[in-house]
Amino acid sequence: MSPHEILVQRIRHATQALLGQQHLTHQINEWCAQYQLQCDSILSSRGVSLTSIAVVGAKGQGKTWVARQLIFDKRISESLPSGVLSTEATTHVHWIGPVVPESLDSNCELYHPCRSESMLDLGHPYMLLDTPGITDDDLQAAKVAKDAMALSPLKLLVVRRDQLRGAILSQLAHFTEGAICVPVVTCVPLKDLSSTSGQAGGPESDSSKNRWSESLRRDLETFSEAMRASAPKTKFLDCVLVPDFEADGDEVKIGLAFASELRTKLQNESLDDIAATRANRLSAATDRLRHRVGQLLEMQLPQLSTAVRKLHAEADALPSQTIEAVLGSRVVLQSAVRGRLRAQMIADTGMIWFPYRTVLTILGLTHGAWDRLLLSLSGSVPSIFGTFAAWARNVQQSRKINWEMHEGIRDRLNRQIQDRLEPIQSQFHRAVMRMRGSDQETKAISASPQIRLAGVEELQARARNVFEWSVDRYQMSWLPLQLFALVGTGIFWLLMTGPIVAIYREFLGASYNTLSGSPSSVDNFPHPSPALLFTSVLLSLIPMLIYAMVVLSWTQRRSKINRIADSTYGEEVKLVDELKRSGVIALHYDDPLLEHAEFLIQCTH
Repeated sequence: MSPHEILVQRIRHATQALLGQQHLTHQINEWCAQYQLQCDSILSSRGVSLTSIAVVGAKGQGKTWVARQLIFDKRISESLPSGVLSTEATTHVHWIGPVVPESLDSNCELYHPCRSESMLDLGHPYMLLDTPGITDDDLQAAKVAKDAMALSPLKLLVVRRDQLRGAILSQLAHFTEGAICVPVVTCVPLKDLSSTSGQAGGPESDSSKNRWSESLRRDLETFSEAMRASAPKTKFLDCVLVPDFEADGDEVKIGLAFASELRTKLQNESLDDIAATRANRLSAATDRLRHRVGQLLEMQLPQLSTAVRKLHAEADALPSQTIEAVLGSRVVLQSAVRGRLRAQMIADTGMIWFPYRTVLTILGLTHGAWDRLLLSLSGSVPSIFGTFAAWARNVQQSRKINWEMHEGIRDRLNRQIQDRLEPIQSQFHRAVMRMRGSDQETKAISASPQIRLAGVEELQARARNVFEWSVDRYQMSWLPLQLFALVGTGIFWLLMTGPIVAIYREFLGASYNTLSGSPSSVDNFPHPSPALLFTSVLLSLIPMLIYAMVVLSWTQRRSKINRIADSTYGEEVKLVDELKRSGVIALHYDDPLLEHAEFLIQCTH
């Protein structure tokens, strides 16, 4: 099954499931049938292997006159109807060329056999299509014109000079999407062409362009900009200007000049370039169908589209708002950053730096209670209990913050999906049932809505990595950490050197006397009291403890914490946007009705 057949099948299935047998369903089915015919015609070229050139435009612009300039067989050119009156205007698609198209519909198509030698030489054989005006009062003729617009890779878009600013031109350009288009401006007054009168002229000719009137130049620029804006995939060639031969009177001369310039333009287009327009024309036809379906639902069923868009807007905002809820709290984010910096600082400090590393660990566990820690060293029992209470509270808070950073995003998203999206889904069901006039509203609403946001696990994992990366960028490098540890350890052992040296001096003296045979006893060896050693250790620890507090305070200064917090939050927001753009974060429905509605509404995009 081809892609366009799959699209048609899905649109029809979604429309039938959502709207039932309403008149909108029949309208969309009709558009799908037209689209399928267009795609089949583009792919098969109606069995014609030759390049086809369609002359298109509004009614009464001179399309048939342009077509006649490419045909040398007078019998055929005179058989092509032309005029503004309904009895004179073209109401069929006229195929002219050496090959009979397949599936010719005699009700709206006519074939005129014509040898390639009797047609304007463009370097390769081709088929010419003369089409009805797209603005014809005859609705059938206008429909035939629109259907024919998709058939040809080359299009001659014919417009009168006084219609260059017409609103219908944007619609015409839209139907040329993906093709190669040559705008042909007819009935240009001689005063606008100055000395170039009597000849077709083009913008590529600087000598003729310089003699154009200012109004013609402005109108052509406006026309070209409007065409390219309406059909960005179309390759527009420079305009061909056709003077008003009714005023000049030399129609033959003007026709020959026009044919010569057109031949020059089209001969520069290779067959490969022409064949490459097929994919663009298929894409343009698909875009037109999707846009028509989406626009119809927007206009006819605003309550349905409103419900779907509200649901999508809420789902689109959920990840960013959840990130903001988890990380946007300055207390939570700053506490998480401080905890991460402390942990990294302790882990990166070498084990050899004893007891500095141990003191850092204790300070990390008792942050917020350092005053009680200092008082506890003096033997204050309440301060000892307060220190342990602060340690327990910090451990619990660290676990909570760690959960918020690692699991909070997923948990909050799941809760908010239930709290915010499910009521909107219920509103959508009510809108569908009211639209259908169904008595099954209560049953549909009572069913538990099933909505899931894909990519939550990916968001959770990458958000954690972003947080760790942001903190790692600002952490202190290895060498300064070791230098701080060296100073802290040096402070402690410098103060402990006195008691230790004094004890060892007595110990070594007593050992020497004993070994040398001098009278000695056990009482000669030092036996310091535990209180002395404890006091010495305590007195040596206090300066190092204060130093370690200063180091920790400096490494976790407010300005640094704020920079890390701002960087983390900004990177998390960018992550959410990136995952949404790449489609990793996407809303999925286990609700067929909602899935069908979203597909149809999103056709406009």
